[in-house]
Amino acid sequence: MNLYLFSDIGSLSNFDLPRFSIDKAPILADAGLGTALTWKKGIKYLGLGPMTFRFDMPFYLSHPAFGELEHFQFRWLVGVEQAF
Repeated sequence: MNLYLFSDIGSLSNFDLPRFSIDKAPILADAGLGTALTWKKGIKYLGLGPMTFRFDMPFYLSHPAFGELEHFQFRWLVGVEQAF
């Protein structure tokens, strides 16, 4: 089991092929605390190798979702495996 601090920053853009232009989008960021549990034995009868289960808590969002007013708030995310 691993405990970690994280922060992410990025921007989502819309690429318009006919005009060859990229619409500008705001820079988004978040930061928080997370934990990852790796099951190293896997599940042999399903053909699965080691798996990682994650629980992330982003406490800060630079642009909260529509209808939310607080940048600092308790939020959570559960995931299986890691993106990279």
